[in-house]
Amino acid sequence: MSQSLLPQAFLTNFYNRVRDEDITFFITAQPTRGHKRAKVINYAEFETDLLEEFAEDAGKENGENDEEGGKPGPTPEEIANRDALPDLDGQDDTTNILKYPRIRETFLQGKIATPYKIEFKKQLASDSTPVMIPIRLNVEHSGHKIIDFFTWNLNDHYLSPEQFATIYCQDLDFPVTSVIHSQIVSAIKEQLQEYSTLASMVMPDLHVVVNLTCNLDSKLYEDNFEWDMSDTSFTPEQFACIVVQDLGLTREFAPAISHALHETILRIKKDWLEGHISPDQVPNGAAFGYLSGIRLDVEALGAEWCPKVEVLSQWEIEKREIEKERNMRRLKRESAKVEDRVSRRRGKRRGDDLETTLRM
Repeated sequence: MSQSLLPQAFLTNFYNRVRDEDITFFITAQPTRGHKRAKVINYAEFETDLLEEFAEDAGKENGENDEEGGKPGPTPEEIANRDALPDLDGQDDTTNILKYPRIRETFLQGKIATPYKIEFKKQLASDSTPVMIPIRLNVEHSGHKIIDFFTWNLNDHYLSPEQFATIYCQDLDFPVTSVIHSQIVSAIKEQLQEYSTLASMVMPDLHVVVNLTCNLDSKLYEDNFEWDMSDTSFTPEQFACIVVQDLGLTREFAPAISHALHETILRIKKDWLEGHISPDQVPNGAAFGYLSGIRLDVEALGAEWCPKVEVLSQWEIEKREIEKERNMRRLKRESAKVEDRVSRRRGKRRGDDLETTLRM
């Protein structure tokens, strides 16, 4: 008689699905590239015949061991399938939900879900205005790198970073007492402390041009639009939902676009606070009798103001990642030089010349 199946809601297979190489959330950490001079060269010379004799002797020993032991032992995959919770092959009803691959995989490779032992208050503070801060995680664990991003409400005190990291580790099947738990907590607290003042700052009537770039898996979304910094009625989350619906993108693009726009807004606030952006009106008068306007384009008919979605190859993705790392190092060097000269003079930048290009 086959073993009875557990309810599907008691099982989770999330920690296995995120370990897929096609998912950019959980990737293999690339080894650090060393210098050529650091490589140890062995100048010892060996005879080829001697190495061939060693290889032949090793092959004979392996053959004898296989004959003495009979059939080879079970593979790790066979052991995992043998020790699975249910016996799917022995089910009497073949027309049930187990015929679906995803559900079948959940029962085969899943584990019993751990309930979240966190008590939330029934009534939340509805009078507090949400202040969203973009959080980015980039931590390494057991030869793998976890890259994730989400937004955190600064005025929501019912979930602490420690509790969030505990739930995060449970979902990924990591021990709560591991080093990655402390890394997640410290990363969240550092970014909350860094951006809390900027996120809470109220901006004056200022319009800027945002060149937003966001990539997810092999798709690249790029858009160019104007954003009102003083308007709080239209949030980046609403903008992301409209873009996803209009372009027919997957739902994973909604938090990615909103997170990218939140980072751009915080960077604009920082530049404005440091005096790099002038709130004065930009003269946009046109010559030769043409109409004036920031979006008026007689030749290209406003093609640069349309959203674009491209499908990149693996080579193009790696190339963009390398260029992004170089740009980040260059921006750090330039920002360090600018900070040294801030006390002597302050530069002004126009609102339409603001560089807000984000992730490539």
